Amino acid sequence: MMRQWVESAPDKDRGRLGEIASRVALISASANGDKAIASQGIAAAIAFAEWQESVRARYKAGVALTLDAQLTTDVLNYFEHPKLIGKFQNLRVAIRRMKWELKYGDKIMRVVRALVQSGSLEAEYEEDDDGKPAKKKPTGFFRAPDEARAEA
Repeated sequence: MMRQWVESAPDKDRGRLGEIASRVALISASANGDKAIASQGIAAAIAFAEWQESVRARYKAGVALTLDAQLTTDVLNYFEHPKLIGKFQNLRVAIRRMKWELKYGDKIMRVVRALVQSGSLEAEYEEDDDGKPAKKKPTGFFRAPDEARAEA
């Protein structure tokens, strides 16, 4: 019965939901003291799985819906990679390597500037004659801020 439910909607990925429904049916039967899983238990578990399916269709945790949000997620994931933590990375190299220009085009610099302004990314700046960073001359290199390095 469970396999039929999973296979009844080939356009939906119900494999994991079928597994969850099977577990719900087994736990319910065990909690009821039944020696076997009854057809009513399977029907209830399938109803639960269908409810889960409808919830998942409406709510997708952590899924960026706009192009700007997707780009923000991609940029932060790139710069917060454990191998890159604490190291300034050339943005142009990252753009080419990740092929962001094909998907995001002219949005990249605007999103990166916003991430720097919010403190989510640190920009590297050229040093002035005194050896201090000159805030008006960015080098094009960026890294995740200290908080991200501490979390990794």
